Amino acid sequence: MQKIVIEISGDNIPDADDVAFNVYQMLEKDGYDVTVVGTVIDYDNL
Repeated sequence: MQKIVIEISGDNIPDADDVAFNVYQMLEKDGYDVTVVGTVIDYDNL
């Protein structure tokens, strides 16, 4: 399985968490193993 890591860095990115979450959901739906780092949201436990 292909692993994808989405990294969020910097405090001046508006809505970065929302954007990362949208990308995360799209990739997960397509069957990718997605990890998001650099955010306070723990997507795996939603």
